[in-house]
Amino acid sequence: MADPWDRKDLIVAPTTPTPTAITLRRSSAFTLANGLQVIAVTNPRLPVVSVQLAVRAGRAEEPLTRMGVAELAADVLLKGTRKRTRSPWPAPSTRSGPR
Repeated sequence: MADPWDRKDLIVAPTTPTPTAITLRRSSAFTLANGLQVIAVTNPRLPVVSVQLAVRAGRAEEPLTRMGVAELAADVLLKGTRKRTRSPWPAPSTRSGPR
């Protein structure tokens, strides 16, 4: 019996388009006095501010002697403890426009 998955006539793979060059906006990088590294990309045509925060934390950044501390901290921030409520930070939102 022939293998049904060996057929080549069912779906033809699309051809791969030739990659095109893209132009990225110029960025500026600097470090604040408190050590926070900032990368800023500006676009004067848009009257919008967007902020993204990336924290070097988590399992990849933990020393082996403290494995699990980052996961515990994340759980406490999200769920709270018996004596502390969860973090007051609002949940991420995909809504756009004024609130």
